[in-house]
Amino acid sequence: MENRSYRNPNAAPRGAVALAATMDVASTGHRLEAARVLKNTYALLSMTLLFSAGVAAASVALRLPARA
Repeated sequence: MENRSYRNPNAAPRGAVALAATMDVASTGHRLEAARVLKNTYALLSMTLLFSAGVAAASVALRLPARA
């Protein structure tokens, strides 16, 4: 009896293995995109916090708001 699993070792996988390989490639792309979005989100958050700290420092230095 011939063992067909060793007939063509370079053949593309079929069935569930092919689906799993396709999903792995797709999920890698999604992971990269998610990492990029998170990096941009943290960059925007840090810029917002730096701006807030700058405004707070300026208000303390200028003694704002001035109360009579």
